Amino acid sequence: MMTTLDAADARSRPRSLVSEAANSHRPAAVAGKRQNAVVLAGKDYETLYFLSVPGMSVEAKATP
Repeated sequence: MMTTLDAADARSRPRSLVSEAANSHRPAAVAGKRQNAVVLAGKDYETLYFLSVPGMSVEAKATP
């Protein structure tokens, strides 16, 4: 489940927010007045990126 914070809360604790996302592999949604964002662990982002590239997931599975 994704944690949702308002922008003020996220600004008050950016390091712990990043640590929590990285250690738990759970994204955190940051809700602002005009825009929203998601804090995601770097490894999780890489996985999502590679899975979004057509054919990449097939190649990754075939590579030992």
